[in-house]
Amino acid sequence: MIGSVFGLTFFLTGLFSLMMGKLADRLGLMRSIVWPRLLGVAMLIAIPFMPNFTAAAILYVARSMVNRGSLGARQAFSLGLVRGHRRGFASSLNAVSWNVPAAVGPALGGWLIGLGSLTWPFVLAAGLQLAYSILFLTVMGGYESETELRRPTESTAKAVRRHGG
Repeated sequence: MIGSVFGLTFFLTGLFSLMMGKLADRLGLMRSIVWPRLLGVAMLIAIPFMPNFTAAAILYVARSMVNRGSLGARQAFSLGLVRGHRRGFASSLNAVSWNVPAAVGPALGGWLIGLGSLTWPFVLAAGLQLAYSILFLTVMGGYESETELRRPTESTAKAVRRHGG
């Protein structure tokens, strides 16, 4: 049952990622990064309080969709802040900032569960993600206008395609 939940989670998260690109075009990158993260925090806190596995699994899938689905917007935002020749390095740093906490989290969560707490791992993770979201908005919020100005307009993109670029 858990394997099916994970499979469905990755599939739906992939589809939602495609929709997030369109949402980012309408709302701007910063909003399409921060609001899904905040929604994901609320869902993460709620997971251990679900009455059964099915309810928790549904909430987990939904949380993954909004939380991981914004990864493309975060990547686009961070790459929009650097010059072309530094984008590979910036992309690598972005991946490290995502993967290191993902590696530490299960070890810490497993330790807390081993101590008998099924709730604290979720609450602590939600607290860290909330802190991340607030810090991201505070530190990076002023840069959105720069990345938005660098984004090609629809007419620019058509002109580039027309001239073979």
